[in-house]
Amino acid sequence: MYRSVLVPLDGSHRSEWALPGAIGIARRQTAQIELMIVEPVIPVAPRFDGTISDGAEPWRNEADSAWLTYVTGIAERVKAVYPATVTSTVRVGRA
Repeated sequence: MYRSVLVPLDGSHRSEWALPGAIGIARRQTAQIELMIVEPVIPVAPRFDGTISDGAEPWRNEADSAWLTYVTGIAERVKAVYPATVTSTVRVGRA
């Protein structure tokens, strides 16, 4: 018996092909659905003053916002056809 079904997403339409199957399994098991996106890690480089910065903070904040908007939209679509607990997570560089 499953309590939750994890659906990894990468922002592509192909990754969303897993949703109908995941919803079917969750429905049969009365399980919740967990949507997860793992963002790639941006390599960092040491600065001359000894601190570490990748210079990508503005880009990273924008990307985080875009991923959150994407996964929230997917969660709403899933809830429309399977009104159960749907959680969504965006992780950076690790599952």
